[in-house]
This record gives sequence, structure tokens and C-alpha cells, in this order.
Amino acid sequence: MPVDVFLPQFRQGVIVFFRTAFFVFALFAGASLWAKPGAVQSFLENHCLDCHDGDTQKGDLNLESLGFELGQAKSFEKWVLVHDKVEAGEMPPKKKRRPKPNEVDAFLYPLAAALGQAGRDRVAKAGRATVRRLNRFEFENSLRERLHAPWLLVADMLPEDGTAHLFNKVGGRLDVSHVQITKFYEVAEYAVRAALDTVAHKSHTQKFYAREEGHMKSALRWKPNIQTAATRASIPLLGTTPQPEIIRGNQPMTVGLSNPEVREQEAVGFVSGTYTATTKYDFTRVRVPIDGRYKIRMKTYTFLAGPNGASGGNDHGLTGGHKAWWRPSRTVAFPGTRSEPITLYSVSRNGDSRWLAVYDSYPEPSVSECEVILKKNEIIRPDATRLIRTRPGWSGNANATREGVPGFALNWLELEGPLQDEWPPASFAAVAGDMPYKLDGGVKLVPEDAALDARKLLLDFMKRMYRRPVDDAEAEAYLAIFERSQALGRDFTDSIIAACATILCSSDFLYLDAEPGPLGKRQLASRLSFFLWNSPPDEALAQAKRLA
Repeated sequence: MPVDVFLPQFRQGVIVFFRTAFFVFALFAGASLWAKPGAVQSFLENHCLDCHDGDTQKGDLNLESLGFELGQAKSFEKWVLVHDKVEAGEMPPKKKRRPKPNEVDAFLYPLAAALGQAGRDRVAKAGRATVRRLNRFEFENSLRERLHAPWLLVADMLPEDGTAHLFNKVGGRLDVSHVQITKFYEVAEYAVRAALDTVAHKSHTQKFYAREEGHMKSALRWKPNIQTAATRASIPLLGTTPQPEIIRGNQPMTVGLSNPEVREQEAVGFVSGTYTATTKYDFTRVRVPIDGRYKIRMKTYTFLAGPNGASGGNDHGLTGGHKAWWRPSRTVAFPGTRSEPITLYSVSRNGDSRWLAVYDSYPEPSVSECEVILKKNEIIRPDATRLIRTRPGWSGNANATREGVPGFALNWLELEGPLQDEWPPASFAAVAGDMPYKLDGGVKLVPEDAALDARKLLLDFMKRMYRRPVDDAEAEAYLAIFERSQALGRDFTDSIIAACATILCSSDFLYLDAEPGPLGKRQLASRLSFFLWNSPPDEALAQAKRLA
């Protein structure tokens, strides 16, 4: 993105930052200077200043110079700490002269009264809630809700949020720096572009056969000095009949299109779970065209490899080698005797895996189906989770019996999607409304009048995104970003994306409403939804007539 296009958005981030700083300052600046009760000062002199004066400052606490400005956050918090320590009997410490109960009461009562009044004054002036930005999960859910894109997975693209007392919803820990603003903008731009791109990909079904997958084929044969273990190898199966000549390379891996009936029965079997360094049965030929919802169908079954298999030798474990009763035979197999739990993962191009679903594979070949969210270019990794993991140093097989070694066989995987409930997709309409488009190396919006259409589109987008009413004049700032982007040579679509991403990083979207005073229906719905499920109000909550 050109720097000149980014600068207006960066200024928005700076405005948000200083608006927040001003609000926090207003909470405490200008509060009245409280008079320290005489009993409080007397108690400090008699029981506290020996250890907490300007010279000693045990625990980094100097009560001698601590002012009584209860309208200031730091001063207020320290006096609350002092109150609580004395009330709990932790201070003064037991080895010191203990104050009499009436002295403690004379100290606590006026201090508690002053602290309580200071708290009430602050609430009356600024409200209970403080201004804060959305944390990264709230931001992700807000994008999903407003863009009608429940498949968006963007939280991990943002920096981790600060926490306080194990909560990530505390305004003082949700800072806003140029790093955060940059990343929030990148994610917003990614989300808007992904929403638009949905219209370029109609749902279709792809089928991928296990016999044509590279990982499964490469596990057929020994690799001298690297892999000669039967437990880590794959077995070509036709039903429950091993095909040793395929292992030897004397027969093709698959009959392919020449015999669809046989092809449907062809499978690749494994007796171990996945382990990155050794055994994987990934479907790497899967092509996920775009982030979205997909259906995965897999035809699989369980089998029992015969016992007394061999590792090593010169015939890939088919003859010779070193036999053991717990090693799987590569020439004998039987129908499975039980089901196996199978976990599905998606794997990104950099190797990161993400859990998708779990299903049971049965002795009879059967098709299992699940609906999942996939990201562009991910592949699919099934994992027979109960089977042995052949990590370095492994020995034996706890699943093996004298009857055989349990295994899992894969026939094929089908991928259907991206799934849409309507056309054009709702996520496209959330950005572009009913604007015409064309597919020309991507989605390109086709305006009749660029200026008028941009103004209408941005205003409509603001009304869909913001959690409050929007005045028409508010679109001018974002129209200026659109115009600046066009002046730099970017086309209509990219300029709209830049302006929409800026809207998603503005204080009206990125920040929660914390206006002091009684809560209206809209504010109450917003606070309830973000508190209960980290997202903006859904339609039912927003339209509810009674919330309290």
C-alpha cells in the first residue's frame, strides 16, 4: 500500500489515541483536592512512617510524600491498597507494635468514606466504563458479524492484547501504538478484500484420491538409511487385500480413469498416527481457492494388518528383513475389528496446523461429512489419533495383538465450497451493496459515476459497520481517502477497499462506546453482547424491546 494512502489512516489512529488519552485525563484531572483526615495522618505517624517514609520506603511505598488527591488514579489506588492492608491486619506487620482496635477503626472509617465518595464522584462525572478499544477477538467477531463473514479467521494476524488480572478487556492494557494501528489496518483491508472476493468463487466440488497423493506414495517403499520401518510405511489396499507388486513398483499405483469401479475401492492404509518427521497422510493436492465455509467428505475404513511383519531387508518388508509379532504385515490384512477416531486438521503453507473436526472411521468403507472453515491455500491432514506415534526412540506397538495390528485406510477426499447461502454472497453485499462488478484478474466494481457511487457506497458501509446512527456528512473524511487513493493511481475497487478499511479502524468501530450517563437501549445491547460473547449485538438482541 502506498505510504501516502496509509498516512490518512495513520492520522485516524493518532486521533483515536489522543481522544482516548484526553478522556482518561478528564476522568481524574480537575478532581477536588481532598483533605486528609486527622485520624489518618495520626495513624500513619504512629504505625507506618517508620518503614514507609521518604528514607526507608519499604515495598517501594512512600506514605510520607503520598498526597491525598483521590481524584487521581495512582493516588486513589495506593490509598485503597493501604486501606485494604490495614483492614486485613497485614499492616502494620505482626512483629511491630499493633494498633488498638479503636485506632484501626478511627483510621479506616474516615479513609473508607473518603475513598467511597471519590469513587462516586468519578462515576457521576465520567461513568463506570472507560474508553477502550476492542481486543483482537472482539475485532474479529465484529468483522464476522458486520461483514456477514463467519468464516473470517484474523485474530492471530493481530498483536497479542495486554491483560490485567487475566482479563483482556481492561482499557488500561489495550494500548494503541503505530504497530497496532498498522496491523489493524492490514487486517481490516484483508477482511474487506476477502468479502469482495467471495463473488468470484462459486461453490464447486473437487475429489482427491489417496493413491495420487505424494506423501502416501512416498511412504510405500524403503528409503535406505532413512526409513525401513514397517510401522511407518503405507500399504496399498484393494479392500482388505494388500497389493505388494505396487510396493515393488511392478504395477501402477492406481488404475485411474480406466476402471472407475476398481478406483473406488483403491485405498492407502497406515498403522500409525501422523508425526511430522515420519508419517503423514496429508491431502496436499487440495486447492482451497478462498477463505470460507466448506464441506469435507472422506471415504475411509479400518483394517487389521497381519502380525509378524518385517522391517529392513531388501524387499520393502515383503520378504526377508527382521520380523516381530507386533510389526504389521505388508502382505496380509483382515477387516477391522473396531472403529478408529479420526481428527481432521488444516495445514497452512508454513506448516501451522488448525483443528477442524473429529469423526469415527468404521470397518465397513463409509463416507463421513463435516462442514468446516478453511483459509486460502490450506491443505487437509487426517490423523488416526489412537494409533501409535513413531517418534524417535519408539519401540513396539501398544495397539498390536497376536491377531494383528489395527490400521486406517483412506480412499478419497471430496471438498465442496466455498458454501454460500445466497448469491451474490451476503459478505460481498455488505461491502458493495448491489453495485455491478466484473471478474478481471479479481473482482472489479463497475461504477456509473465514481464520485457519487463512492459516496453512497461508503456511507452505506458506515451505517452497516457502526454501532450507532450515522450522519451523511460523516462520509466526507473517508471519501477524501478514496479520492487520495485514486489520485495516486489506484483503481476504484482498491480505493474503496482502502477507505472501507479506514472505517473499520476508526474510533467508532474499533472503540467501545463508554459515554457517561444512563444507558440507552443501543448502549446496553452493545455492552451485554461484548461482555457475554465478545461480539456486537445480533439482530435479536438489537431489536429486543426489554433488556433490563
